[in-house]
Amino acid sequence: MSRLISTEAPGTMRNKLLKLTYLTASELIEQTGLNNKSKDMAAFIVLSLTRISDLVDQTASAWEEMNYWLKSDLFRKEWAWVSVCKEDLKNALLENDWPLIVEVINAVLIYTSVSSKRTRFSQTEPWKGAYLELQARQHKIVR
Repeated sequence: MSRLISTEAPGTMRNKLLKLTYLTASELIEQTGLNNKSKDMAAFIVLSLTRISDLVDQTASAWEEMNYWLKSDLFRKEWAWVSVCKEDLKNALLENDWPLIVEVINAVLIYTSVSSKRTRFSQTEPWKGAYLELQARQHKIVR
């Protein structure tokens, strides 16, 4: 089997994930409480933020290899909110803490609102099944 090679740059993938995160967060904030749909939406945001964090590390590591230490450090600081929101949202979701979920989602909306210009979902409900995926990943970490 051959290797999968991504033709998209990390910045392009990061921007797409930011848009999906913003749109999902916008829809999640309209929910009235925790149900299966809102759990899936919150989990989708956690998984998206996890991937964004990975892409930030990938970009920063590439700059470090070229000895652009200052650029790398500034970039990591600029994106530090991703890891904080990801952990806070994941913990709130696993504890079923709806008020904290809303608080974190409001922060996510503020950070991602720049990437929201003229975007809509290309597929319907991309968050379906995300809560089960998050639980499966969590069980792998715990074991």
